[in-house]
Amino acid sequence: MDAERTDLIEIIKQCRQGAPEAFKKLVEKFQQKAYGIACNIIRDRELARDISQESFIRVYRSLHRFDLNKKFSPWFYQIVVNLCFDYLRKVKTRKEVMGESAINGLPDGPHSNPAQQIIRAEERNKINNVLAKLPVKYQEVLILRDMQNFSSQESAQILNCNETTVRWRLFKAREKFKEKWESIQKHENL
Repeated sequence: MDAERTDLIEIIKQCRQGAPEAFKKLVEKFQQKAYGIACNIIRDRELARDISQESFIRVYRSLHRFDLNKKFSPWFYQIVVNLCFDYLRKVKTRKEVMGESAINGLPDGPHSNPAQQIIRAEERNKINNVLAKLPVKYQEVLILRDMQNFSSQESAQILNCNETTVRWRLFKAREKFKEKWESIQKHENL
C-alpha cells in the first residue's frame, strides 16, 4: 500500500471519529475534481458547486459504511456523478440546463482575453449541445474518460460496471459524438 493511500485511510479513520480537521483535509483533497466533474455534467458553475458540496455532505453521512479495503476516490466520484444525473433527471427538459448555463460551465484560463473567452464559450456550447444529444450512458463515459481523464478502471468503478463495458461505451460514444459533430459542422459550412 502506498503512502498516499495510507494517509487517506488515516484521514478517513479520523473523520469517522468526528475530527473536523480530518474532514477538511478530505474536502481539500477532492473538492476541485468533484467540482470539475459536476461542471462537465451540469454545465452550470453555481449548480456544480452546490452538487459538489452536497456530495461531501453525503460522504460525511455515509463514511462509516465505506470499506477501507477499497479505493476512496471511485466511491466518492460515483456519488458526485449520481447526484449530477439525479438532478438532470429531475429537470423537466435538458434544454433548461444546456441553454445559457452551458456558456458558464467551465472556467477560462486566467490569461484569456475577452475574444478568446467568447470563442471558447461558443466552442464549449457546441460541445455541450452535442454531448446533450447522446444517451446518458455515453455522456457519463465521455465526461469521465475524455474530460476528466479517469482511467477505464476508475471509470468502471465510478459507473459500477466493468472495464470492457466502459471501453465499449467510450468507443460508441466517440463514434456517435463524431457523427453529430460532423453533422453540425456540415450545416454550419453550408
